[in-house]
Formats: sequence, structure tokens, C-alpha cells
Amino acid sequence: MGFVRNNWYAVARVDEVEPERLLARRVLDEPLVLFRENDGTIAILEDTCPHRFAPLSLGRLRDGAVECGYHGLRFSGTGSCVFNPRADGSIQPGLAVRAYPSVELHGLIFVWMGDPANADPSKLPDLSFLDGASSNDVLTGYLRTEANYELIIDNLLDASHADFLHPGLLSTGGAYGRHVPKVDYAGDEVCETFMLENLPTQPAVTPYLSEPGKPAHQKMVFRWVGPSFVYISGDIWQDSDPSRVLISRSLHALTPESNGATHYWFKIRRNYDLERPVPDREAGVLYAFGQEDKPMLEAVAKRMGGKNFWDLRPAVLQGDNAQVIARRHLRKMVNAEQPQS
Repeated sequence: MGFVRNNWYAVARVDEVEPERLLARRVLDEPLVLFRENDGTIAILEDTCPHRFAPLSLGRLRDGAVECGYHGLRFSGTGSCVFNPRADGSIQPGLAVRAYPSVELHGLIFVWMGDPANADPSKLPDLSFLDGASSNDVLTGYLRTEANYELIIDNLLDASHADFLHPGLLSTGGAYGRHVPKVDYAGDEVCETFMLENLPTQPAVTPYLSEPGKPAHQKMVFRWVGPSFVYISGDIWQDSDPSRVLISRSLHALTPESNGATHYWFKIRRNYDLERPVPDREAGVLYAFGQEDKPMLEAVAKRMGGKNFWDLRPAVLQGDNAQVIARRHLRKMVNAEQPQS
């Protein structure tokens, strides 16, 4: 379908880009190289030397610049060539690679893939739910998934699959499937809200409720902010005491590597299950995402065989409204960036 270019996309964790290290990553089917300049600033360049098209990520850092491992040209964080080892060392006008705007935010690095002049801070994801959090409060994860990112958006906006794909963790006894959520949309956002009362508690949260054997109430909000962010907000409670509400807030950042693969980062903050070590809690989340969602999404993508989703004439069921609206709006966002004939 193509991609929305004028947008921020998650591209790496902050700790992945270490001093003196080059990191290669493909985003929107473009090769990028990330590194830190001498002052620690993140730089992101096109990962292709303009001389003989060698990946710059196969080179090395020299005094805060990337040195091509093939012929030794060096490029600064602005993309300009700053050193030529040949002959008299002269640098031709315009000898440069593309540089991309970047921002570090709450442990993630975001890259602007469109026109640098249009890099818009207001389009950065809202991570205010992480403000004031300690390192123990936040779970962070990454999954590379061999599926188009729209399939992952579908998955994140679809609560009904939990009873079948995650029965040991998130089952509600079919409550999500029986409930048609409220769906609102405006601008580049689609918001889906579930209000469920007296449902069987999900296995993953049951141990943290004040009365584990008693039914609970649940409010879940799934919000897509086009093209690439999904926020999930969950409140679970058994009585009116606000101090005993189980609260979860999360961002799911979906970055197309290509039409057939997606970088998937998540940040989750919650007020329960804080006694266990962070790696153990992250492993639990990654089990659902990595061992249940990921294999199914990759199998779906393989079965689709690269064909357009709508050309396959998918059945649309009650409760699919949010996914359908998001897909249609994403198409409008892509089309809006295409040259007008």
C-alpha cells in the first residue's frame, strides 16, 4: 500500500546505540545507520555510501563521523562528507548522504522519515504516562515480526482474540466477543472502548485482585493514532475503592521495516506485579506477544501471500469496526502524500 512518510517512527532503544558503535536498521524499506556523535547526540544517516554504494554500517566511527569501510570517505551526523583520503583530499560539492531528524524520548529513539523541514514534534507519541516512573515500573520490549504492520494494528485493536489465542493469560470466558465496543474516530485517531461488568477475571491479573475468586469489572480503551501508534489503557476493579484498581497503560509503536516485516516496540506501565524482577515480568509479556501473537500473525501474512487485504475479500464481523476504520483512514493518509496528477 505504501507508507506515510511524514511521521515519527520508533527506530531503536536508546541503549542500542552505544558510543563507538554503528547500528543498521531498515525503516520503510530504506537502510539507515545510527550512531552517536562526539557530544552524544544521536545521528541517523542513509546507510549507503554515494561512492560505490557500500553500507556505511560496515565501516567504523572515526572522531564522531562514519568512515566507509570500502574507501574511507567519512560523513558527519549532518550527512556531509568531512574527509576524503584520496589524492589531495578535496571534497566535491554535494558529496553527502541523507540525514534524518531524530528524537530520544523515554528510552526510545524516533526517526522522521519525511521531509526534514516538516519534522513535527507534535506528532511524537504521547508518552506522558511514563513521566515520573521508576525503572521498576516500566516494561519495555521489542519483536521483529514477519508481517505487514496493518495486521498488527488489527491484532491490537481486536480484544476478542484473547479468549482463543491467549486462553492461559487473558481469557474472559468470551466476554469480549459478546460485547460490541463503542468506537469513536476523529482526525488520525480511532478509539475503541469496552466496559465490561462482572466478568471472570483474566488469569494474568487474578493473583493481584483483592478477592481473586470474585468477578471483576473492566474498562479497556484501545486507541490507534495513525499511522503507527496504538495505546492500550486498562482498569480492572472489584469494588469502589480507587486504591485497589489494577491500572495498565501502554504504547505499542509499529514501524514498517518493509511491506512484509515490522519492528514492534512496546512500553507498558502498571501498578501491580511490581515485586518480581523486571526481566521476569518482561518475559511474561513477551510470551503472549512473541509466542502466541507473533506466530499467528506471521502465519496469516504467509497465507495472504503478499496480496492486498481487501482484494482477498475478508469477512467482516460485528466488533471489527475499529480495525476497518483504521485501515481505511490509513489508506487516506498514504494517498494524501502521493503527488497529484
